[in-house]
Amino acid sequence: MTRKLIARAFLSSATLVLLLVVGPSGAAAFHEATVHLEVGAWFPSLDAEARSSRLGLQGDLIKDTDIGLDDPDVVITGAATFRLAQRHTIRIEAFGFSVNGSGNTTRTFTFDGKTYPFSTRVESDADVVFGGADYGFDVVHTEPFALGLTLGFRLVAANASIEAPLLGQKGEGELGTALPAIGAVAVLHPIPAPLFRTLALSGRIAAGTIGDGGTFIDVDGGVEWLPIPVLAIRVGYRYFHAEGEHDGDEANIDLSGPYASVTLSF
Repeated sequence: MTRKLIARAFLSSATLVLLLVVGPSGAAAFHEATVHLEVGAWFPSLDAEARSSRLGLQGDLIKDTDIGLDDPDVVITGAATFRLAQRHTIRIEAFGFSVNGSGNTTRTFTFDGKTYPFSTRVESDADVVFGGADYGFDVVHTEPFALGLTLGFRLVAANASIEAPLLGQKGEGELGTALPAIGAVAVLHPIPAPLFRTLALSGRIAAGTIGDGGTFIDVDGGVEWLPIPVLAIRVGYRYFHAEGEHDGDEANIDLSGPYASVTLSF
């Protein structure tokens, strides 16, 4: 459900921009445009662990492979970037996904105060939502190259459930945290020749921590190409890690894989 809502919101924004754009962007370079609206499809593999404790009973740390949790089919991502006074930016980003799976447990474990014996048939699902905002300042801003530093925050929420129908039990756990974020973003147009001038290399990194309460790191790099001045097509690879702990509940999530996105600018 979360994935569908995010997809609809950003696809609606992209459609609105297409209707409003009546001519090419006047920006000297794509990264100088005033507004960027980006929607993408990310195809990551999932590596996750979760713990849920209850009534003083410490839960075990359960891996996704222990309960047959599948990788997400696709993660829809969306972002909006607004450039102010050339060197200043505001960026808002979000993604969300749901995964499920079934299988026999590979070991005996306790989750949410309930014990699941070895080789018990279970059905599992998990939801993850990630969002945040950054203020950025370009310490370098030229037509061929821009380098910005960013400062902001991230919100991460995850919940998971494990159900054993034959035992008549279902365990649940959830975790949410807000984190500070610092990072950097760079865009390089490496070839000045007219045929390749719109080709760009781009990279972004952000990270933050509040100790045991939560930590995240988000890195992506890609190649952009502008078939027309208002449109960029981007392909790349993204790695995302988040972990947190609160009142005996714990979650660790790793997502990594290729993505493709489309950005409209004006």
